[in-house]
Amino acid sequence: MAKRPKNKRKKPVPKQLAGRTFTVRVTRKDIREGQPDDPNYCPIALALQRATGVEDVEVESSSIRVDGFKELTTPRHIEDFVEDFDGGGNVKPFRFRITIPVEGGIEIL
Repeated sequence: MAKRPKNKRKKPVPKQLAGRTFTVRVTRKDIREGQPDDPNYCPIALALQRATGVEDVEVESSSIRVDGFKELTTPRHIEDFVEDFDGGGNVKPFRFRITIPVEGGIEIL
């Protein structure tokens, strides 16, 4: 007899993040300490950890996860930064704003 798949429920937005907008500054230190091809130690992940106070942050060129909450579409400038950094390219500090609404996906401005 085949097992029934468990119902997967969406993880709720963490209360400390819901409805908040954060200004995220990716610094030279983040770039120096970041590790290519490691979503947990991408310079943007390090900056997001500092901005949000949440340690569970992963950044890939196509997605950002903050405390398990996932955004599938990243803006082009973030995608370009991650690809350049992972490829050993020259990247510079920058900043962006990220809004985590009460429901739905993460909005990056």
